[in-house]
Amino acid sequence: MGKPTLRQQAYARILEMIETGECPMGSVTSEVQLGRRLDMSRTPVRAALQQLELEGYVRIASKHGVLILDSSSQRVGDLLELIAAMALFAVCAAPPCRTRRAAGVVARHVGYVPRLERRRRAGGLRRLGRVRIRAPERADPGLQQ
Repeated sequence: MGKPTLRQQAYARILEMIETGECPMGSVTSEVQLGRRLDMSRTPVRAALQQLELEGYVRIASKHGVLILDSSSQRVGDLLELIAAMALFAVCAAPPCRTRRAAGVVARHVGYVPRLERRRRAGGLRRLGRVRIRAPERADPGLQQ
């Protein structure tokens, strides 16, 4: 394989700066400042920052700069999204529920992920406890008693 592109070099170097603490979490910088530090133009730096934003390492705010994010909180959000996607896939792939009990189990698992996400956003995930979710009152006419 050939020499890495400028975008790939900028990406690797900025990621290294974030991981080593050279760009501390919560700090604000700009494309211009990073370009000077890396001795590159803004174009490859901008492309690298866009990739890092997609991966959750930075937040780009137009006309305000680049915020270095706390990666641990971002990773929690990513994991919750993954759990939600897996739960949705499992519900869609599962055969139809034949009993009220099975419908209640599905409703519990589908409703659990959005509640966790709301609690995480509100900053209340210090102690999870037990989240109670009730099955829907209206049952499918095809369900057995």
